[in-house]
Amino acid sequence: MILELFRTSNEAESAEFIVVDDGSTENLKTVREVLNTIEDLFGASVSFIRNRARVGILASNMIAAAQARGDYLAFINTDIFVLRGWLTALLITFNHFPDIGMAGPLHLMEDGTVNEAGNIIFSDASVWKYGKGLQPYRFMTYARPVDYISTAAILIRRNLFQYIGGFHAPYGQGLYEDTDFAMRLRKEGYLIIYQPHSIVYRKHGNSNKKTIEELMVTNRMIFNKAWSTQLKQMSCPPNTQLLVASQRLMRPRLLWVDFQIPRPDYDSGSVRLFEILRILTTHKYYVVFQPSYSRGEGVIEGNIAELQFMGVLVLPIFKPNMPEFKKYWIAQGGCIFDVIVLSRPEIHTIWRDTMRNLCSHVPIIYDTVDLAFIRDVRTEMISLGKASLSTEYFVHGSNISKSQQDELRRIHDADAVVVVSEIERDILRANGVAADKITLLSNIHRVTDAQSTIAPCSVRSGILFVGHFCHLPNQQAMVFFFKEILPQIIQRWTPRNDSLPFINVVGSCTPEKHVIQMMHEHSKYAQFHGWLNEQDLQHMYSKTRVAIAPLRVGAGVKGKINQAMKLGVPIVATPIAVEGMNVNDGQDCLVADSPRDFARSIISLFQDCHLWERLSHGGYNNVIEHFSTKRAERALINLLSRFGVQPMKLENRSQCAIL
Repeated sequence: MILELFRTSNEAESAEFIVVDDGSTENLKTVREVLNTIEDLFGASVSFIRNRARVGILASNMIAAAQARGDYLAFINTDIFVLRGWLTALLITFNHFPDIGMAGPLHLMEDGTVNEAGNIIFSDASVWKYGKGLQPYRFMTYARPVDYISTAAILIRRNLFQYIGGFHAPYGQGLYEDTDFAMRLRKEGYLIIYQPHSIVYRKHGNSNKKTIEELMVTNRMIFNKAWSTQLKQMSCPPNTQLLVASQRLMRPRLLWVDFQIPRPDYDSGSVRLFEILRILTTHKYYVVFQPSYSRGEGVIEGNIAELQFMGVLVLPIFKPNMPEFKKYWIAQGGCIFDVIVLSRPEIHTIWRDTMRNLCSHVPIIYDTVDLAFIRDVRTEMISLGKASLSTEYFVHGSNISKSQQDELRRIHDADAVVVVSEIERDILRANGVAADKITLLSNIHRVTDAQSTIAPCSVRSGILFVGHFCHLPNQQAMVFFFKEILPQIIQRWTPRNDSLPFINVVGSCTPEKHVIQMMHEHSKYAQFHGWLNEQDLQHMYSKTRVAIAPLRVGAGVKGKINQAMKLGVPIVATPIAVEGMNVNDGQDCLVADSPRDFARSIISLFQDCHLWERLSHGGYNNVIEHFSTKRAERALINLLSRFGVQPMKLENRSQCAIL
């Protein structure tokens, strides 16, 4: 078991391992030889303590903890076998949940069934291992606050362990020491987080069942006497439905219904949504995510796992009329949510009536993502050979399209509406939507202090376009670039007699045949790479001289603009591409509308490194000022607070009776 623990620990070189022999009859020489071998193989620091007489698991853990020097303590019993990454997952969990006191893994039995997936304490001091004997399923595979975790495998900060006095002696050989330990943490205002992406197997020995049962009865009485007042306040009787009892600590509850599972590595909208969900979970909102469609390019399990890791319950693909959806609501005992978010026009259309019927008392927030009718009308104008319409048309225009009428009906029906730019907010206000009903929640980007590491202009080359090609405006942008802008670049290219810069086109989803054919015809100058993972895409950005966004139609704010600016790559864009993004032409980016001006702007960034450096710094600062996580946090929390939806204090989140 000891060797297996080291073999599956990615942190072996940075961790301190303390092995306690609790007065066993093992050959001491053999044990030391094994530990010396482990030190040599893994480069780990290993300490060995041998108790002269058996003192029990609690006392042994206290002896080891007193000798430990690290910031965290990870307790592992001898009947636990860990899987690779178990400790890393628990450490990351501490970074995500600000009020966390202790984290613990999913416990599986040797046959793969669940031994415990977070545990429940009832108000009569009885306890239950949630999921015991079952196969792991979605209600067990997302991180969440729980009543307690078995101390057979836990992670806790060392200073907190010392502050609350460690494990208490009255529980002797164990049983109820973990419930008592968790209650003391909760009393101090800390959460106990179950993290199913840390996995351990537990091999139960041949302990005397009668002795265990007798010890359970004795220690339950001790526990009940110590915590009787708190247990009564929990109002969670032993006949409470297990699913309800397992989720009762998670308030307030928010249902987010969207088109598909977010894939931040595929499209800009997914980046925004993922960051919104991350903000909500770090602020102690319990989020249930309901996708309505599968993604055409396929969802990898890693995307779902990322959401589950940070505490989002991801439901199967449901639609309101599906029997499986109705079963879910019946299992929950009805509407359990404090607020519902319907994202995008098609989702509002499909889900609105069902949500109003099932949750008539719950506010519905409509996240427009972007005002689709702007894009629809502009696309129609381009197809008719007319100029694309400015936003002034949608503010002051008298001819309202059907899609605009439909969108305004959805907005007026909702209790609040979210837009992504000031321009879209102004359009809604001009169309009769009350200002206090509108919240601006734009793109969100976590920005690191990386300006000093951005490669200089002189070592960069090439042009880069990034776009999700299931989105038609990106395909139209490439046609516009290759058909009208590239010939202008070829005609005007003179910088130091260099060869024409190579054009890299990157994006998920395969463009239509005529777009592929156009790029193939210009293969001397361009290459379509398809989808690149985040690491490879950032590497390409690090070598790129100029990013481009030659969009002719669209709405909302553009993630490709944010991404280039965030990475310090100057971008040349059309006015529609930077619409609503608070950019200053010549300071944050270069804005050009005609093919000739667009080509000139690109060429200028290959001629003038001083201009390049100014735009690199300006764009980076634009993202920090207008698209930061802090800005989004303020908007999101203020929006929810308007409906009284605020994270509850820990002592108010323990009642089963509220369901």
